[in-house]
Amino acid sequence: MFTNELKDLLAGLYQKYGCTQEVLQLSNIIDEIIVKEQRERLKEYYKSRKK
Repeated sequence: MFTNELKDLLAGLYQKYGCTQEVLQLSNIIDEIIVKEQRERLKEYYKSRKK
């Protein structure tokens, strides 16, 4: 899954550079992507249940 790869990348950056502002910003962006994906999946789920 795409988000798992992003999480792995973020973990690697955190280990290499520590908790820098850039790493925190990336973390926030990844969180937004994950939430967006979850919303889309939830919409699809509810659409399929209505049929």
